[in-house]
Amino acid sequence: MGRTQAPLTSMVDREMQILLRVADRARLISLKELSLEAIGRIRELQNAAYDELLDPRDLVFLALLSVLAERCEGGGVRG
Repeated sequence: MGRTQAPLTSMVDREMQILLRVADRARLISLKELSLEAIGRIRELQNAAYDELLDPRDLVFLALLSVLAERCEGGGVRG
Protein backbone atom coordinates (compact mmCIF):
# COMPACT_ATOMS: atom_id res chain seq x y z
CA MET A 1 0.00 0.00 0.00
CA GLY A 2 1.16 3.56 -0.65
CA ARG A 3 2.19 6.22 1.81
CA THR A 4 -0.39 7.86 4.03
CA GLN A 5 -1.89 11.04 2.64
CA ALA A 6 -0.47 13.63 5.06
CA PRO A 7 3.25 12.74 4.67
CA LEU A 8 2.83 12.25 0.93
CA THR A 9 1.05 15.58 0.59
CA SER A 10 3.85 17.42 2.38
CA MET A 11 6.52 15.70 0.27
CA VAL A 12 4.67 16.51 -2.96
CA ASP A 13 4.27 20.12 -1.84
CA ARG A 14 8.00 20.29 -1.13
CA GLU A 15 8.83 18.93 -4.60
CA MET A 16 6.56 21.51 -6.22
CA GLN A 17 8.18 24.31 -4.23
CA ILE A 18 11.62 23.16 -5.40
CA LEU A 19 10.43 23.14 -9.01
CA LEU A 20 8.96 26.63 -8.67
CA ARG A 21 12.17 27.98 -7.11
CA VAL A 22 14.29 26.48 -9.89
CA ALA A 23 11.96 27.92 -12.52
CA ASP A 24 12.25 31.35 -10.86
CA ARG A 25 16.03 31.21 -10.58
CA ALA A 26 16.41 30.10 -14.19
CA ARG A 27 13.83 32.68 -15.30
CA LEU A 28 11.79 29.98 -17.03
CA ILE A 29 8.42 31.69 -17.09
CA SER A 30 6.73 28.95 -19.10
CA LEU A 31 7.92 26.27 -16.64
CA LYS A 32 6.63 28.32 -13.73
CA GLU A 33 3.25 28.78 -15.42
CA LEU A 34 3.07 25.07 -16.22
CA SER A 35 3.98 24.20 -12.62
CA LEU A 36 1.37 26.52 -11.17
CA GLU A 37 -1.28 24.95 -13.37
CA ALA A 38 -0.09 21.46 -12.40
CA ILE A 39 -0.49 22.24 -8.70
CA GLY A 40 -4.24 22.16 -9.21
CA ARG A 41 -4.07 18.59 -10.51
CA ILE A 42 -1.76 17.07 -7.97
CA ARG A 43 -4.42 16.28 -5.34
CA GLU A 44 -6.62 14.60 -7.93
CA LEU A 45 -3.72 12.44 -9.09
CA GLN A 46 -2.64 11.82 -5.52
CA ASN A 47 -6.11 10.51 -4.66
CA ALA A 48 -6.21 8.37 -7.81
CA ALA A 49 -2.80 6.87 -6.99
CA TYR A 50 -3.51 6.24 -3.32
CA ASP A 51 -2.85 2.48 -3.51
CA GLU A 52 0.14 2.81 -5.85
CA LEU A 53 3.77 3.05 -4.86
CA LEU A 54 4.52 6.43 -6.38
CA ASP A 55 7.28 8.78 -5.45
CA PRO A 56 6.30 12.40 -4.76
CA ARG A 57 8.28 13.34 -7.88
CA ASP A 58 6.25 10.85 -9.89
CA LEU A 59 3.08 12.71 -8.92
CA VAL A 60 4.66 16.05 -9.83
CA PHE A 61 5.76 14.73 -13.23
CA LEU A 62 2.34 13.16 -13.86
CA ALA A 63 0.68 16.49 -13.09
CA LEU A 64 3.06 18.34 -15.41
CA LEU A 65 2.52 15.78 -18.16
CA SER A 66 -1.25 15.98 -17.80
CA VAL A 67 -1.15 19.75 -18.25
CA LEU A 68 1.12 19.43 -21.29
CA ALA A 69 -1.06 16.70 -22.80
CA GLU A 70 -4.17 18.82 -22.38
CA ARG A 71 -2.43 21.78 -23.99
CA CYS A 72 -1.40 19.60 -26.94
CA GLU A 73 -4.93 18.29 -27.39
CA GLY A 74 -6.30 21.83 -27.35
CA GLY A 75 -3.69 23.15 -29.74
CA GLY A 76 -2.23 25.24 -26.96
CA VAL A 77 1.40 24.38 -27.65
CA ARG A 78 3.21 27.05 -29.61
CA GLY A 79 5.20 25.85 -32.57
